[in-house]
Amino acid sequence: MDPASVIVIAGVIAGSVYMTLPKFIPYFQSNTQSLYWIIGLGLLARLLLMIPDPFLEIDYVRYFWDGAVINVGFSPYRWSPEQVISGNAPEELIVLAQQSNGLIDQINYPYVSTIYPPLAQAIFALTNWISPWDLMVWKLVILMFDGITAVLLYVILRQIGRPPVWLIIYWWNPIVIVEFSNAAHMDVLLLPFLVGAFYLTLKGRATFVQGGLLACATAVKLWPVLLLPLFIRTNSDKRKTVLVIVSFTIMSTFLLWPFLVQTLIPASGLHAYGVGWENNAALFHILLAGLTLAFDSFGLFDLDTDRVLRTCVGLTIILIALGLNVRASIVPGDPQIMARRIILVIAALLLLGPTMYPWYYTWMVPFLAILPLRSMLIFSAVLPLYRLQFHPWFMENSWVFQDIIVWLEQGPVLILLALECRREWKTDRARSRNNRYAA
Repeated sequence: MDPASVIVIAGVIAGSVYMTLPKFIPYFQSNTQSLYWIIGLGLLARLLLMIPDPFLEIDYVRYFWDGAVINVGFSPYRWSPEQVISGNAPEELIVLAQQSNGLIDQINYPYVSTIYPPLAQAIFALTNWISPWDLMVWKLVILMFDGITAVLLYVILRQIGRPPVWLIIYWWNPIVIVEFSNAAHMDVLLLPFLVGAFYLTLKGRATFVQGGLLACATAVKLWPVLLLPLFIRTNSDKRKTVLVIVSFTIMSTFLLWPFLVQTLIPASGLHAYGVGWENNAALFHILLAGLTLAFDSFGLFDLDTDRVLRTCVGLTIILIALGLNVRASIVPGDPQIMARRIILVIAALLLLGPTMYPWYYTWMVPFLAILPLRSMLIFSAVLPLYRLQFHPWFMENSWVFQDIIVWLEQGPVLILLALECRREWKTDRARSRNNRYAA
């Protein structure tokens, strides 16, 4: 059997079993040893998956290269791997490529410079300084950030009075375990900063630290900037709100400046990702086909349909992030409302955007331990279908994956999410109506 098939089948089975975990929480609560078993088995799964090389993933090679480039004194945003390979780069980088033992030839999208923001680059460089080109050292760094996230989540669960065994939703999530411990994706780096900012908000400590943590998360992956309205709206104290805004603005500007100045360079990773990337996107793909057909029917052949749709999707996601926080300020002690809004912003990014990779899903998993939305838990059972595109048959018949498999993967999520939002809307209307009658 093809390796892609084995990975997909194992992932779907693991995700389906994982979805049943909330039903067993009462049993885990009644057993005083459950938390130790949860932590121990989750750690064991991580250690075992750290041993083999990543399955069908080589993104970590780019991390190694970026860290090595920084450590020899160059910016990873200036030179693409292809330029280095062709000899159109400084001599130091050409020598570095020779020292990589062929790893530079494995980098995905070598014709563009790196897409990763500066704080992530700093961690890549630190890991490279500790042990150059060493996958196991990188996986140990990932395990450290993964563990810090789990500890912070444990503290949050205790803070809100939720049984700590709910940590199982994060610690046993198969997507989290595979994408971090085996595939070695860097998205784990943002989670401690994001969860830490969430914790400070629960404590009512809206200070420079809270804004700084959100800025650090943004300097690992850009999207957390969308959560700034949420953290602002949790404060009724205007002075604290100003502190959050000022600290976030100053720190994010400082951290992101070398990254953002590359956006106008066509060969930059950020520019290429923003204007051309599309993968595993059900809604975006069908909307693009429909919009192209509509433009062609009106004779608007000169319009860049893809760019128009990307702009509209981007504005829609921003409006969703703002619209979720239009209402009155959230009481800092209401973690479920906060978690719901964070989850919905991430869901909008995943389901509306032009790219939807399984490791992007890990962004929301810590918050599912606070609010285990069924529509989001099911992601764990369907996202493994993503790797069917690496099966030889699907590689030869890519349209089947793009037009059918993506809907098997994301359709159940969209249906359940729509039902949950409808139920929530009805509940809100009933609550508002009761409040008017009570008044």
